Parts: sequence; structure tokens; C-alpha cells
Amino acid sequence: MPQAVDMPLMLHAYPHSDNSVTLQALETRAYGHRFRSRLEARYAVFLTELGVRWQYEPEGFALKAGPYLPDFFLPDVNGGTWLEIKPHGAGSFWDERLMEFAQRVESSNQSFFIAYGIPSRQFLEGWVEYEAEGILDAIVDPHMWCICRCGKTPGIQFDGRSDRIDCKHAGCTKSSHGDKGYSHNHWRIALAAEAARTARFEHGEAP
Repeated sequence: MPQAVDMPLMLHAYPHSDNSVTLQALETRAYGHRFRSRLEARYAVFLTELGVRWQYEPEGFALKAGPYLPDFFLPDVNGGTWLEIKPHGAGSFWDERLMEFAQRVESSNQSFFIAYGIPSRQFLEGWVEYEAEGILDAIVDPHMWCICRCGKTPGIQFDGRSDRIDCKHAGCTKSSHGDKGYSHNHWRIALAAEAARTARFEHGEAP
């Protein structure tokens, strides 16, 4: 594992004239990157443990609504998937930049999701509500991480329907239904989520 660099988990508070404050997360270093938040670093751990190739902030885009820099690009997921990482509960598609980017990406046969945190234990252990921590929001219908039937290919699909993953491994099958195969709570996802939640970034420890 790449070595992480000591970064205290704390927030900077910036006061405004109306006495409100803006909280800004301090960067976290891991995998040779300077992540803008601890949550982004944890998501990198999640992706790495899940076996998903990722690129961090590889490219920015000039949009009509303003400049936008997505957090992650996943070249092997759904023909190319962009991710924006947000804390759980932070609804974001009201942001005109994200809506415009999502529409542009879909027209180029790629995907864009807003990931609301790391999949929680509640997300993995019970029936998932669409507002749950770990959901990946899209313009139409929330999605979930899932694993194909042979257990080799992670993907992001509506309702975690692994039957929709385009797995290239020989012998991979579909469920008896053919369009479901729910696997949002697959053991690989659970292990990756636990590794992300418990990763330590202090004192040069590897995540």
C-alpha cells in the first residue's frame, strides 16, 4: 500500500459578516495524491480495496454554468464513470454545474454519479433507502455498487442489479431473473467499506 502522510482530522472555520461560518476540510495525503478532504481519501481506499482502477481529478471542464473538476474517473466502470464525492445528506444536483456535466457525460456514453459517503453498515445489512449513506445519485434513479455473479467485476447499477454488469470473465452468469441479481451487500463491498472507514492516515501509516 502507498504510504500516507500525517494530516490531522480537523476543519477550518471561516467566519462571515453575518456570524455564520463555512467549514473547510483539510487535505489528506495518500496514494501519492493530496486529497481535498478525508472523505475523498477514504473513498480512494474503498475503490482500491474493491479492485477498481481510479484517477483522481484527472481533468477539469469548462461548462456554461462554470468550471468543474470531478473528483474521480473510473475507466473500467460502465465504459467510463465520473464520481463526485459528497458527505451523506448533501443533496447536490441542484448545482447547475453538476447537472450540466451529467448531461454532457451521458451524451458521450459515460456515466456520472454523486457518491454520498462510504457504504454504511446499515446500508450493507438491511433494505436500502434511496437516502442511505453509500448511495450513488444520478439524474434518474439512485444507483449502488454491486458485484457480478462470478465475483470478479465490480460495477455501479440501478438498485445494485449485478445482472446488468458487462462482465468479460468466461463463465459469468446471470441470476434466474436475468435483470436483477442484487448484490449491493456483497462481501467484497463490505470489506472495502470497512477498510475505508477504519483507514488511518496519521504518522505515516498506510491506509
